[in-house]
Amino acid sequence: MDDEEEVEISEEALGNELLQCARYGEHEELLAILLFEFVVPGSSGQKKGNVDVNFRDPQTGNTALHYAAANGHIECIKVLINHGVKILCNKEGSSPIHW
Repeated sequence: MDDEEEVEISEEALGNELLQCARYGEHEELLAILLFEFVVPGSSGQKKGNVDVNFRDPQTGNTALHYAAANGHIECIKVLINHGVKILCNKEGSSPIHW
């Protein structure tokens, strides 16, 4: 068996996993997701990308920083800051600082 197994996963699925890791304080998994490279669809396997650290929940507009801040997960907040997270407002106009 190969050391590197190819698994098909969408950027949206990675983004949703990013949000869940931040929500539940899984900072090591959060870091792994941010470092994970995927092949960009339509690039013939040439272009690689990373999940957007500012990925938003499609329903609420919350980011990983919202969830980490709301639940007091300082290590997750540090990981997000180290990856260039922005302080963005959700659909209700609340920023992670409000939380």
